[in-house]
Amino acid sequence: MHAIVRKKTGRAGTLKAMIGNFRRDRRGNYSLMTAITIVPLMGGLALSVDYGELLRQKHETLNALDAAGLAAAQQIAEKQEIKDAIDAMAPNGNTNVPEGLAWGWRTVSSNPPFTDGRPNSERGNDKVVVVLTDGANTYSAVSDGSYANNRSTYAAYGYTGLTYPGSGSVTRLFMNTSTDIGKTTYTGANYTAALDEQMKTLCANAKNSNVLVMTVALDLSPTDASDKKAIDALKACSSDSRFRKDSADPSKPAKLFWNATGATLSDNFKEIANELSNLRIVG
Repeated sequence: MHAIVRKKTGRAGTLKAMIGNFRRDRRGNYSLMTAITIVPLMGGLALSVDYGELLRQKHETLNALDAAGLAAAQQIAEKQEIKDAIDAMAPNGNTNVPEGLAWGWRTVSSNPPFTDGRPNSERGNDKVVVVLTDGANTYSAVSDGSYANNRSTYAAYGYTGLTYPGSGSVTRLFMNTSTDIGKTTYTGANYTAALDEQMKTLCANAKNSNVLVMTVALDLSPTDASDKKAIDALKACSSDSRFRKDSADPSKPAKLFWNATGATLSDNFKEIANELSNLRIVG
């Protein structure tokens, strides 16, 4: 007779038995082993993907930096090219202040050839012309009386040696000038005198038509006789300020004239803007 003896086991024994059974019984182990193994595999895959994305972003960033660098270098080269072209410029030709003023007046006027401007009589509407010049009026004389007889280079008033329809017996430049202007004197000095008279008449006509004329002389020296004459003409051409008084004589309005240099030009135009931005009540 055999006695059956049951050996009591604790939790440790039970767990040991389960592990043993698991090692001997292969059924269903593949899923469990896959589940255990997939964790490090997915971690490695994620690491690989992240590293690949990092390399892609780095490549794109480097390409963008290269493109930006090339664009910046091109801009610097283009900017330098522009500066070099400006530095290479040299003054040439003539100065014709009355013609510039005339075209400015035509532009703001509601009369032909430009008819888009507001009516000249409209209240509260300022028509302003700013004249900027760096010298006295000039017109180039040419000694060709023995053949072409043009007497000048061709410019705004045409050839001074020729007459034109509507100019009568004199050339256009000499029309409506005083007896101080020699009508058959074809010299640079006489041309300048004629232009000065044309400018004086044009300035008066513009101001009488309620055009606000502001004049700016650029790099003209008051101690130079020729420059001083041009400064005086520009100052006389300008309108009176509606808000400021003359610092030398507070009983008079200040003239809308600025004697500017390259260093002061920006501030001078700020003063012009301030002059135009003053508010006022229109009755």
